[in-house]
Amino acid sequence: MLLALIVTICLAGDVTGGVTTLRAGELSCEILDQGLYVPESKRVRYADAGSVTGERFEIDQVRFVRQTKQIEAMLGQRFGMRYRLVGVTKPVMVTWRVVYPSTVRGAKRWEHRFAASPAGGELVQHLLYQFDVASEMVKGRWDFQVLVDGKQACSIPFEVK
Repeated sequence: MLLALIVTICLAGDVTGGVTTLRAGELSCEILDQGLYVPESKRVRYADAGSVTGERFEIDQVRFVRQTKQIEAMLGQRFGMRYRLVGVTKPVMVTWRVVYPSTVRGAKRWEHRFAASPAGGELVQHLLYQFDVASEMVKGRWDFQVLVDGKQACSIPFEVK
């Protein structure tokens, strides 16, 4: 099941190792945490026809307990990233995207779009996933991506084993 958290946003020109470098006057994205997490607040359920389970969740507080890109395929496993977008000087459209290694219930990926107008030009958020049903546990490379106005800001691959 998809979980999302509220964070800050940045975009820039070149993406290297999942981090977009900041150029003067441009947006940049920095991955602050990645790997396994534990929730520290309740998750809120939303219907999401684009999700493989028909729902997504948002959560306000998580704590990353292990920095890793190697994820064990097991029910209840929670993984993802926390990122910061910097240099957001006008309202933008943010897209969260999770690309699966192969189709999950007929879907190759999941996307969620939302408008953001962060105060102070910075947005910090989480893009998270939790295996709640066996059909979600597809082994291989999972790509977590953040796009701003349709352009990739940052991404990180996870290897589900």
